[in-house]
Amino acid sequence: MIANLPWGLELEAAIEPAGLAVEMRWDGARLETTVVNASAGTIAAEEVRLSASPEWTSVSGWAWLHGRLMQRDALVRTFAEPLPEGYEGLAWRDRGDDEGRLYISNEVLALYLPFKANSALVIGSLRPGAVFFDVEISLDDDESTLEALDLVFDLDGIVLAPGERLDLPPILISEGRDAVALMEHFADETAVEMQARVPDRVPTGWCSWYYFYGSVSEADILSNLETMRATNHPAEYVQIDDGFQSFTGDWLTPNAKFPSGMAALATRIGDAGYKPGLWLAPFLLHEDSAALRGHPEMALKTRAGVTLFVDTWLGRCAVLDCTHPQSEAWLREVVAKVTREWGYVYLKLDALAFAAQPPREVAYHRAGTTAPANLRRGLEIIREAAGDQTF
Repeated sequence: MIANLPWGLELEAAIEPAGLAVEMRWDGARLETTVVNASAGTIAAEEVRLSASPEWTSVSGWAWLHGRLMQRDALVRTFAEPLPEGYEGLAWRDRGDDEGRLYISNEVLALYLPFKANSALVIGSLRPGAVFFDVEISLDDDESTLEALDLVFDLDGIVLAPGERLDLPPILISEGRDAVALMEHFADETAVEMQARVPDRVPTGWCSWYYFYGSVSEADILSNLETMRATNHPAEYVQIDDGFQSFTGDWLTPNAKFPSGMAALATRIGDAGYKPGLWLAPFLLHEDSAALRGHPEMALKTRAGVTLFVDTWLGRCAVLDCTHPQSEAWLREVVAKVTREWGYVYLKLDALAFAAQPPREVAYHRAGTTAPANLRRGLEIIREAAGDQTF
Protein backbone atom coordinates (compact mmCIF):
# COMPACT_ATOMS: atom_id res chain seq x y z
CA MET A 1 0.00 0.00 0.00
CA ILE A 2 1.02 3.59 -0.61
CA ALA A 3 -0.50 6.48 1.35
CA ASN A 4 -0.15 10.25 1.88
CA LEU A 5 -1.48 10.96 -1.61
CA PRO A 6 -3.73 13.96 -2.44
CA TRP A 7 -7.20 13.74 -0.89
CA GLY A 8 -5.79 11.20 1.56
CA LEU A 9 -5.86 8.45 -1.05
CA GLU A 10 -4.46 5.07 -0.06
CA LEU A 11 -3.74 2.73 -2.98
CA GLU A 12 -3.41 -1.03 -2.80
CA ALA A 13 -1.86 -2.84 -5.77
CA ALA A 14 -3.28 -5.90 -7.49
CA ILE A 15 -1.75 -7.49 -10.56
CA GLU A 16 -2.64 -10.28 -12.94
CA PRO A 17 -1.51 -12.98 -13.40
CA ALA A 18 0.15 -14.40 -10.31
CA GLY A 19 3.93 -14.28 -10.13
CA LEU A 20 4.20 -10.56 -10.83
CA ALA A 21 4.92 -7.99 -8.12
CA VAL A 22 4.33 -4.22 -7.99
CA GLU A 23 6.54 -1.50 -6.53
CA MET A 24 5.10 2.00 -5.97
CA ARG A 25 6.91 5.26 -5.19
CA TRP A 26 5.39 8.69 -4.47
CA ASP A 27 7.50 11.85 -4.71
CA GLY A 28 4.77 14.31 -3.71
CA ALA A 29 3.58 14.94 -7.27
CA ARG A 30 4.00 11.76 -9.29
CA LEU A 31 3.29 8.12 -8.66
CA GLU A 32 5.93 5.80 -10.13
CA THR A 33 4.98 2.15 -10.58
CA THR A 34 7.22 -0.78 -11.51
CA VAL A 35 6.16 -4.31 -12.39
CA VAL A 36 8.59 -7.11 -11.54
CA ASN A 37 8.48 -10.71 -12.65
CA ALA A 38 9.31 -12.38 -9.34
CA SER A 39 8.75 -15.88 -10.67
CA ALA A 40 11.11 -18.39 -12.28
CA GLY A 41 9.20 -18.42 -15.57
CA THR A 42 8.20 -16.05 -18.38
CA ILE A 43 4.87 -14.31 -17.75
CA ALA A 44 2.45 -12.60 -20.13
CA ALA A 45 1.16 -9.64 -18.14
CA GLU A 46 -2.50 -8.62 -18.13
CA GLU A 47 -3.16 -5.56 -15.95
CA VAL A 48 -2.06 -3.61 -12.91
CA ARG A 49 -4.83 -2.19 -10.75
CA LEU A 50 -4.16 0.32 -7.97
CA SER A 51 -7.31 0.47 -5.86
CA ALA A 52 -8.74 2.67 -3.14
CA SER A 53 -12.03 2.40 -1.20
CA PRO A 54 -12.50 5.94 0.12
CA GLU A 55 -16.28 6.12 0.82
CA TRP A 56 -16.39 9.82 -0.08
CA THR A 57 -19.58 11.87 -0.12
CA SER A 58 -20.27 12.68 -3.78
CA VAL A 59 -23.41 14.80 -3.44
CA SER A 60 -23.24 17.75 -5.91
CA GLY A 61 -19.97 16.37 -7.25
CA TRP A 62 -18.95 15.67 -10.82
CA ALA A 63 -16.40 13.86 -12.94
CA TRP A 64 -14.73 15.19 -16.08
CA LEU A 65 -14.57 12.04 -18.21
CA HIS A 66 -12.26 11.74 -21.21
CA GLY A 67 -12.59 9.35 -24.14
CA ARG A 68 -9.67 7.82 -26.00
CA LEU A 69 -11.45 7.44 -29.35
CA MET A 70 -13.79 9.71 -31.28
CA GLN A 71 -16.54 7.17 -30.58
CA ARG A 72 -16.04 7.49 -26.81
CA ASP A 73 -17.93 9.84 -24.54
CA ALA A 74 -16.14 12.96 -23.31
CA LEU A 75 -18.14 15.10 -20.92
CA VAL A 76 -18.57 16.51 -17.43
CA ARG A 77 -20.92 14.16 -15.62
CA THR A 78 -22.75 15.63 -12.62
CA PHE A 79 -23.58 12.81 -10.22
CA ALA A 80 -27.20 11.81 -9.57
CA GLU A 81 -28.54 13.89 -12.45
CA PRO A 82 -30.38 12.18 -15.34
CA LEU A 83 -27.97 10.82 -17.91
CA PRO A 84 -27.64 13.24 -20.84
CA GLU A 85 -29.20 12.39 -24.19
CA GLY A 86 -27.01 11.89 -27.22
CA TYR A 87 -24.30 9.82 -25.57
CA GLU A 88 -23.73 6.12 -26.13
CA GLY A 89 -22.94 5.48 -22.49
CA LEU A 90 -19.48 4.08 -23.22
CA ALA A 91 -17.99 6.01 -20.32
CA TRP A 92 -20.23 4.37 -17.75
CA ARG A 93 -21.92 1.10 -17.03
CA ASP A 94 -24.40 -0.06 -14.44
CA ARG A 95 -22.98 -2.67 -12.09
CA GLY A 96 -26.32 -4.47 -11.65
CA ASP A 97 -29.52 -4.03 -9.70
CA ASP A 98 -28.96 -1.60 -6.83
CA GLU A 99 -25.19 -1.95 -7.29
CA GLY A 100 -24.53 1.57 -8.50
CA ARG A 101 -22.61 2.82 -11.52
CA LEU A 102 -19.04 2.55 -12.77
CA TYR A 103 -17.49 5.50 -14.63
CA ILE A 104 -14.39 5.08 -16.81
CA SER A 105 -12.11 7.88 -17.98
CA ASN A 106 -9.26 7.23 -20.42
CA GLU A 107 -5.74 8.51 -19.66
CA VAL A 108 -6.91 11.32 -17.33
CA LEU A 109 -9.77 12.10 -14.93
CA ALA A 110 -10.77 15.30 -13.18
CA LEU A 111 -12.96 14.81 -10.13
CA TYR A 112 -14.82 17.47 -8.12
CA LEU A 113 -16.24 16.82 -4.65
CA PRO A 114 -17.41 20.03 -2.92
CA PHE A 115 -16.98 18.74 0.65
CA LYS A 116 -13.19 18.53 0.15
CA ALA A 117 -11.08 21.53 1.21
CA ASN A 118 -9.31 21.22 -2.14
CA SER A 119 -12.38 20.26 -4.11
CA ALA A 120 -10.69 19.22 -7.39
CA LEU A 121 -8.53 16.17 -8.05
CA VAL A 122 -6.75 15.28 -11.31
CA ILE A 123 -5.19 11.88 -12.04
CA GLY A 124 -3.53 11.29 -15.40
CA SER A 125 -0.84 9.39 -17.27
CA LEU A 126 2.09 11.62 -18.20
CA ARG A 127 3.65 9.28 -20.73
CA PRO A 128 1.00 7.64 -22.93
CA GLY A 129 2.21 5.63 -25.88
CA ALA A 130 3.30 2.33 -24.35
CA VAL A 131 0.28 1.14 -22.36
CA PHE A 132 -3.28 2.35 -21.98
CA PHE A 133 -4.26 3.87 -18.63
CA ASP A 134 -7.79 4.30 -17.23
CA VAL A 135 -9.23 5.78 -14.05
CA GLU A 136 -12.39 4.09 -12.81
CA ILE A 137 -14.74 5.41 -10.13
CA SER A 138 -17.61 3.45 -8.62
CA LEU A 139 -20.60 5.09 -6.95
CA ASP A 140 -23.53 3.66 -5.02
CA ASP A 141 -27.00 3.37 -6.52
CA ASP A 142 -28.11 6.97 -5.82
CA GLU A 143 -24.63 8.34 -6.57
CA SER A 144 -24.34 9.96 -3.15
CA THR A 145 -21.17 8.06 -2.22
CA LEU A 146 -18.00 7.40 -4.20
CA GLU A 147 -17.12 3.91 -3.02
CA ALA A 148 -14.05 2.98 -5.07
CA LEU A 149 -11.36 4.54 -7.23
CA ASP A 150 -9.08 2.41 -9.42
CA LEU A 151 -6.02 3.28 -11.50
CA VAL A 152 -5.74 0.64 -14.23
CA PHE A 153 -2.76 -0.07 -16.52
CA ASP A 154 -3.55 -2.35 -19.48
CA LEU A 155 -0.49 -4.57 -19.99
CA ASP A 156 -1.94 -6.72 -22.77
CA GLY A 157 0.92 -7.71 -25.08
CA ILE A 158 3.75 -7.33 -22.55
CA VAL A 159 5.81 -10.44 -21.75
CA LEU A 160 8.31 -10.37 -18.87
CA ALA A 161 11.24 -12.75 -18.45
CA PRO A 162 12.19 -13.99 -14.97
CA GLY A 163 13.51 -11.07 -12.94
CA GLU A 164 12.62 -8.51 -15.62
CA ARG A 165 11.37 -5.10 -14.47
CA LEU A 166 8.98 -2.80 -16.30
CA ASP A 167 8.52 0.88 -15.38
CA LEU A 168 4.97 2.00 -16.10
CA PRO A 169 4.10 5.57 -17.17
CA PRO A 170 4.32 8.07 -14.29
CA ILE A 171 0.94 9.20 -12.98
CA LEU A 172 0.35 12.81 -11.97
CA ILE A 173 -1.98 13.14 -8.97
CA SER A 174 -2.79 16.71 -7.91
CA GLU A 175 -5.42 18.50 -5.87
CA GLY A 176 -6.61 22.10 -5.78
CA ARG A 177 -9.66 24.32 -6.08
CA ASP A 178 -9.65 24.85 -9.86
CA ALA A 179 -10.09 21.72 -12.01
CA VAL A 180 -9.31 23.59 -15.22
CA ALA A 181 -6.03 24.90 -13.82
CA LEU A 182 -5.12 21.38 -12.69
CA MET A 183 -5.90 20.03 -16.16
CA GLU A 184 -3.76 22.74 -17.76
CA HIS A 185 -0.91 21.77 -15.45
CA PHE A 186 -1.40 18.12 -16.44
CA ALA A 187 -1.28 19.08 -20.13
CA ASP A 188 1.92 21.09 -19.60
CA GLU A 189 3.60 18.25 -17.74
CA THR A 190 2.55 15.72 -20.38
CA ALA A 191 3.88 17.96 -23.13
CA VAL A 192 7.29 18.03 -21.45
CA GLU A 193 7.33 14.26 -20.94
CA MET A 194 6.29 13.57 -24.55
CA GLN A 195 8.42 16.34 -26.10
CA ALA A 196 5.36 17.86 -27.72
CA ARG A 197 5.81 20.02 -30.81
CA VAL A 198 3.89 23.20 -30.00
CA PRO A 199 3.60 25.73 -32.84
CA ASP A 200 4.20 29.37 -32.08
CA ARG A 201 0.79 30.24 -33.53
CA VAL A 202 -2.49 28.55 -34.37
CA PRO A 203 -2.59 27.51 -38.04
CA THR A 204 -5.59 28.38 -40.19
CA GLY A 205 -6.84 26.72 -43.33
CA TRP A 206 -9.63 25.58 -45.60
CA CYS A 207 -10.51 21.87 -45.56
CA SER A 208 -12.52 20.28 -48.37
CA TRP A 209 -14.29 17.76 -46.15
CA TYR A 210 -16.76 20.09 -44.45
CA TYR A 211 -18.61 20.91 -47.65
CA PHE A 212 -17.73 18.29 -50.25
CA TYR A 213 -17.07 15.30 -48.01
CA GLY A 214 -15.87 12.30 -50.06
CA SER A 215 -17.25 13.65 -53.33
CA VAL A 216 -14.53 16.33 -53.66
CA SER A 217 -12.88 16.74 -57.06
CA GLU A 218 -9.93 18.60 -58.50
CA ALA A 219 -12.39 21.07 -60.05
CA ASP A 220 -13.89 21.75 -56.62
CA ILE A 221 -10.47 22.48 -55.15
CA LEU A 222 -9.48 24.80 -57.99
CA SER A 223 -12.80 26.68 -57.90
CA ASN A 224 -12.51 27.37 -54.18
CA LEU A 225 -8.83 28.18 -54.55
CA GLU A 226 -9.60 30.80 -57.18
CA THR A 227 -12.21 32.42 -54.94
CA MET A 228 -9.79 32.43 -52.01
CA ARG A 229 -7.07 34.00 -54.16
CA ALA A 230 -9.42 36.60 -55.64
CA THR A 231 -10.72 37.66 -52.22
CA ASN A 232 -7.30 37.45 -50.54
CA HIS A 233 -8.64 34.95 -48.04
CA PRO A 234 -6.35 34.95 -44.95
CA ALA A 235 -6.14 31.16 -44.50
CA GLU A 236 -2.64 29.67 -44.50
CA TYR A 237 -3.41 26.16 -45.77
CA VAL A 238 -5.65 24.61 -48.41
CA GLN A 239 -6.17 20.98 -47.44
CA ILE A 240 -7.58 18.23 -49.67
CA ASP A 241 -9.48 15.68 -47.64
CA ASP A 242 -10.83 12.17 -48.21
CA GLY A 243 -11.94 11.61 -51.81
CA PHE A 244 -8.77 11.96 -53.90
CA GLN A 245 -7.45 8.38 -53.55
CA SER A 246 -8.39 5.47 -55.80
CA PHE A 247 -8.74 3.28 -52.71
CA THR A 248 -7.95 3.78 -49.06
CA GLY A 249 -4.35 2.61 -48.88
CA ASP A 250 -3.54 3.46 -52.50
CA TRP A 251 -2.53 7.00 -51.57
CA LEU A 252 -0.15 7.52 -54.50
CA THR A 253 -2.82 6.69 -57.11
CA PRO A 254 -5.51 9.39 -57.37
CA ASN A 255 -8.92 8.62 -58.81
CA ALA A 256 -10.46 9.98 -62.01
CA LYS A 257 -11.78 13.11 -60.26
CA PHE A 258 -8.17 14.34 -59.98
CA PRO A 259 -6.92 14.09 -63.59
CA SER A 260 -3.91 16.42 -63.19
CA GLY A 261 -2.43 14.41 -60.33
CA MET A 262 -1.75 15.45 -56.77
CA ALA A 263 1.69 16.97 -57.32
CA ALA A 264 0.30 19.37 -59.93
CA LEU A 265 -2.54 20.34 -57.61
CA ALA A 266 -0.10 21.06 -54.78
CA THR A 267 1.79 23.35 -57.15
CA ARG A 268 -1.41 25.19 -58.06
CA ILE A 269 -2.19 25.71 -54.37
CA GLY A 270 1.31 27.04 -53.76
CA ASP A 271 1.16 29.34 -56.78
CA ALA A 272 -2.06 30.86 -55.37
CA GLY A 273 -0.20 31.80 -52.19
CA TYR A 274 -1.35 28.99 -49.93
CA LYS A 275 0.34 25.94 -48.42
CA PRO A 276 -0.99 22.58 -49.65
CA GLY A 277 -2.30 20.00 -47.19
CA LEU A 278 -3.47 16.43 -47.68
CA TRP A 279 -5.59 13.93 -45.74
CA LEU A 280 -4.40 10.37 -45.13
CA ALA A 281 -5.73 7.40 -43.18
CA PRO A 282 -2.28 5.83 -43.11
CA PHE A 283 -3.00 2.71 -41.06
CA LEU A 284 -5.93 1.35 -43.11
CA LEU A 285 -5.80 -0.71 -46.31
CA HIS A 286 -9.08 -1.18 -48.16
CA GLU A 287 -9.86 -4.81 -48.93
CA ASP A 288 -9.74 -3.99 -52.68
CA SER A 289 -6.60 -1.84 -52.56
CA ALA A 290 -3.54 -2.65 -54.63
CA ALA A 291 -1.42 -2.05 -51.53
CA LEU A 292 -3.08 -4.91 -49.68
CA ARG A 293 -3.02 -7.22 -52.71
CA GLY A 294 0.65 -6.50 -53.31
CA HIS A 295 1.79 -6.77 -49.71
CA PRO A 296 -0.65 -8.84 -47.63
CA GLU A 297 2.10 -9.31 -45.04
CA MET A 298 1.66 -5.67 -43.97
CA ALA A 299 -1.80 -6.39 -42.55
CA LEU A 300 -2.40 -7.38 -38.96
CA LYS A 301 -3.37 -11.01 -38.51
CA THR A 302 -5.62 -12.55 -35.92
CA ARG A 303 -4.24 -15.09 -33.47
CA ALA A 304 -5.47 -17.73 -35.94
CA GLY A 305 -3.30 -16.23 -38.69
CA VAL A 306 -6.16 -14.69 -40.69
CA THR A 307 -6.05 -11.08 -41.91
CA LEU A 308 -7.97 -8.82 -39.55
CA PHE A 309 -10.63 -6.69 -41.24
CA VAL A 310 -12.49 -3.80 -39.61
CA ASP A 311 -15.65 -2.10 -40.84
CA THR A 312 -15.11 1.66 -41.17
CA TRP A 313 -16.71 4.64 -42.91
CA LEU A 314 -13.99 4.06 -45.52
CA GLY A 315 -15.22 0.52 -46.17
CA ARG A 316 -13.96 -2.85 -45.04
CA CYS A 317 -10.27 -2.43 -44.34
CA ALA A 318 -7.24 -4.32 -43.11
CA VAL A 319 -5.07 -2.69 -40.43
CA LEU A 320 -1.38 -1.92 -40.83
CA ASP A 321 1.05 -3.82 -38.61
CA CYS A 322 3.44 -0.91 -38.07
CA THR A 323 6.06 -3.25 -36.58
CA HIS A 324 6.51 -5.22 -39.83
CA PRO A 325 9.56 -4.20 -41.95
CA GLN A 326 7.49 -4.12 -45.15
CA SER A 327 4.91 -1.88 -43.49
CA GLU A 328 7.65 0.53 -42.43
CA ALA A 329 9.16 0.61 -45.93
CA TRP A 330 5.76 1.16 -47.55
CA LEU A 331 4.72 3.86 -45.08
CA ARG A 332 8.02 5.70 -45.52
CA GLU A 333 7.64 5.62 -49.29
CA VAL A 334 4.09 6.97 -49.18
CA VAL A 335 4.81 9.80 -46.74
CA ALA A 336 8.10 10.82 -48.37
CA LYS A 337 6.43 10.95 -51.80
CA VAL A 338 3.49 13.00 -50.56
CA THR A 339 5.57 15.51 -48.60
CA ARG A 340 9.00 15.71 -50.22
CA GLU A 341 8.04 15.11 -53.87
CA TRP A 342 4.45 16.25 -54.19
CA GLY A 343 5.00 19.16 -51.80
CA TYR A 344 2.23 18.75 -49.22
CA VAL A 345 3.55 20.43 -46.09
CA TYR A 346 0.48 19.70 -43.94
CA LEU A 347 -0.84 16.19 -43.26
CA LYS A 348 -4.22 15.52 -41.69
CA LEU A 349 -3.96 11.98 -40.28
CA ASP A 350 -7.24 10.17 -39.66
CA ALA A 351 -8.60 6.82 -38.46
CA LEU A 352 -5.43 6.30 -36.42
CA ALA A 353 -7.04 4.43 -33.53
CA PHE A 354 -7.65 1.36 -35.68
CA ALA A 355 -3.92 0.64 -35.40
CA ALA A 356 -4.31 0.08 -31.65
CA GLN A 357 -5.66 -3.46 -31.77
CA PRO A 358 -5.51 -5.56 -28.56
CA PRO A 359 -2.69 -8.13 -28.65
CA ARG A 360 -4.98 -10.75 -27.13
CA GLU A 361 -6.79 -10.69 -30.50
CA VAL A 362 -3.97 -10.04 -33.00
CA ALA A 363 -0.36 -11.14 -33.47
CA TYR A 364 2.02 -8.23 -34.05
CA HIS A 365 5.17 -8.96 -36.03
CA ARG A 366 7.31 -7.60 -33.19
CA ALA A 367 6.76 -9.59 -30.02
CA GLY A 368 5.84 -7.60 -26.93
CA THR A 369 4.00 -4.88 -28.88
CA THR A 370 1.04 -3.31 -27.11
CA ALA A 371 -1.94 -1.72 -28.85
CA PRO A 372 -0.79 1.89 -28.32
CA ALA A 373 2.81 0.94 -29.14
CA ASN A 374 1.80 -0.16 -32.66
CA LEU A 375 0.01 3.15 -33.18
CA ARG A 376 2.94 5.13 -31.81
CA ARG A 377 5.44 3.26 -33.98
CA GLY A 378 3.42 4.20 -37.05
CA LEU A 379 3.41 7.85 -36.04
CA GLU A 380 7.17 7.76 -35.44
CA ILE A 381 7.72 6.40 -38.96
CA ILE A 382 5.49 9.10 -40.44
CA ARG A 383 7.31 11.88 -38.58
CA GLU A 384 10.72 10.56 -39.64
CA ALA A 385 9.64 10.28 -43.27
CA ALA A 386 7.88 13.65 -43.38
CA GLY A 387 10.61 15.57 -41.55
CA ASP A 388 10.22 18.15 -38.82
CA GLN A 389 9.19 20.84 -41.31
CA THR A 390 5.86 19.13 -42.07
CA PHE A 391 2.91 20.08 -39.92
